[in-house]
Amino acid sequence: MRLRILQSESAAAPQTRDVFAASAPGLDVAARTDVGRRRANNEDNFSVVPELGLFVLSDGMGGEAAGELASKITVEEIPRHMKEAARDGPAVMGEANPQFSTLTNHLAGAIRRSNRVIWEAAQHHASQRGMGATVVAAVLRQPVLSVAHVGDSRIYLLRNGELQQLTQDHSLVMEQVRRGLITREEAEHSDMANIIIRALGAEETVKVDLDEVYVMPGDHVVLCSDGLTKMVPDG
Repeated sequence: MRLRILQSESAAAPQTRDVFAASAPGLDVAARTDVGRRRANNEDNFSVVPELGLFVLSDGMGGEAAGELASKITVEEIPRHMKEAARDGPAVMGEANPQFSTLTNHLAGAIRRSNRVIWEAAQHHASQRGMGATVVAAVLRQPVLSVAHVGDSRIYLLRNGELQQLTQDHSLVMEQVRRGLITREEAEHSDMANIIIRALGAEETVKVDLDEVYVMPGDHVVLCSDGLTKMVPDG
């Protein structure tokens, strides 16, 4: 999913499940998901809500159809919660972080709610036990981009030809990189590269990492799953 920050305004275009392209006030948006060459089902899902400036991408885990269901729940529950927040102004689900705005905290609450829905579904249906999902979500209220994530899907900012990763992977190998135990290059080729240490649905509650970033006209923001980052180097 790619966002391009503009200065002009134009009308929105319709959405499909696998491909999305639109222009909203001050913004161009394009999104696409592809099943790839290895699997029969696609566990990635996305949601774009231009009127809220909301963008969500989720990568499911759990085998069979469970991973696809987990990511589908994620991209449905987060917009539902954010629409309710915009309409009714409900209290944030979970503890609010005073370092961030109410909007960013609502985004975190929406992710916590989707986590609870996935976790409860897994408890009640044996076929869905162990399902989970990663998520990256962003809300744009120019000039501030609210960022929230769980797992190893990523958000990048491309500005003046320089690519900056705005999220930190919740994976075993990247935790080892942060501790100085292995290099980033070693992490990319590690046999443990697929081990996630934080995901939606794994526990009844989840810790959500938050950030707020100032954006400028001409910036590109990219939300993507490891289906891209494990195949294509940053360069």
